[in-house]
Amino acid sequence: MALDIMLFVGRIDVFRQEGIEAILDKVQGAGIQSLLLGDLVIDGSPAFEPQLDYYSGIPTAPPRVTEAARPKVEAFRHAVQRAKERGLKLYLHDWGQGMAMSQTCLNDREALGYGLARTRDARRAYPQIDGYVLDGPEFGYEIEPGHRSDLFGCFCDKCLEKAKRDGFDVVSMRQGRDWLKDALGRIDAVSAHHWLQGELSATDVLDLLVAQPGLFEWFRFKSHSIVELLSAYRDCIKGMDEKLAIACGPRISAFAPLTGYNYRLIGDIVDFLCPKVYLWQRGIDGLKGTVGRYASTLMAWNPTLSESLALSLVCKAFGIPLPGVESLGDLDSPLSPEFFVHTLPSEIDKAIARTGDASKLRFLMGLHHGGVHMSTDEMREILIAIEQSPCDKVLYWEYGDITEEQWKVLRDFAR
Repeated sequence: MALDIMLFVGRIDVFRQEGIEAILDKVQGAGIQSLLLGDLVIDGSPAFEPQLDYYSGIPTAPPRVTEAARPKVEAFRHAVQRAKERGLKLYLHDWGQGMAMSQTCLNDREALGYGLARTRDARRAYPQIDGYVLDGPEFGYEIEPGHRSDLFGCFCDKCLEKAKRDGFDVVSMRQGRDWLKDALGRIDAVSAHHWLQGELSATDVLDLLVAQPGLFEWFRFKSHSIVELLSAYRDCIKGMDEKLAIACGPRISAFAPLTGYNYRLIGDIVDFLCPKVYLWQRGIDGLKGTVGRYASTLMAWNPTLSESLALSLVCKAFGIPLPGVESLGDLDSPLSPEFFVHTLPSEIDKAIARTGDASKLRFLMGLHHGGVHMSTDEMREILIAIEQSPCDKVLYWEYGDITEEQWKVLRDFAR
């Protein structure tokens, strides 16, 4: 089964640098018929001049195109027009809607107002587009102290105001958060071995939530916040044109619930979901990197845990076996063939089960994000796992450094 591959052009100035027609020839020569464009930034400048009427009454002023960037912005505008003339479908990713939110919290009403204004303004600037793919938005899911994506963070005033306004028990939520953090710091080797030897079931989770209702309240609030935020974007986008698509990029199945994402609820809001098959080590938000940070943090909090035991606990907790990984150093090596035969297909199956509709999924994959660069052999293994599943859609993220070898792999799998 061939794949429907969308190419995520992560650095939009590449059209000017390598030639608009040359890139579009490669794209269509590889059987790719849709592009995700963004971030809409060139040399620190936005890729379109704002129309200030859209931001009336909004405290945050939109950024202006710098004089130095104007020729590059015009080149990108021409690339968008040529792509549309050649029959490609075009979607935007990070068009500046998250600028205000990045300075505060996803429950900030003023930041949401700015984001929606920016969404309307982007459609005005680029009327050729077919839809929008939001990066997240999400709550944190890492436990490493001080991490940019802190699971225990964001009990800010905006969140507390929304929780109280929408009928959530803030005291219970805090208790649930504090219980989880305390529990993660009280793991000894003996209890860890008992937990690893047991076969966990759905009723174990139910038993935990009954004993710790604040834990459920905390995550229910996160899910509620994400649903309301994405619903606001859907109403904005569909209000401009019902044919415009809206999508979002949640974490892979193992991590998504921690971030507030319930695939089934979100699937009722967006046209499609792009779960992030980010598997690399180090850098930003790769699966191996997250596993390593969890294991290292658990070892720091629980000195009796060895590396292998901490890694085993993390892999079992998330349901993501990593065959051949016995130490933190092993995470720097390529993933084993067994991972692609068993673990990754399991994650894909979970996404399908949680969404309830395989056609709603377009798996987002790439080879790195500032970390250890994965090989094209691993790229092939990921695509094979998706191809052999009931899903047939992929979003391939090129980070401005796509190679001829990667183009060949895409040609081999695209329809």
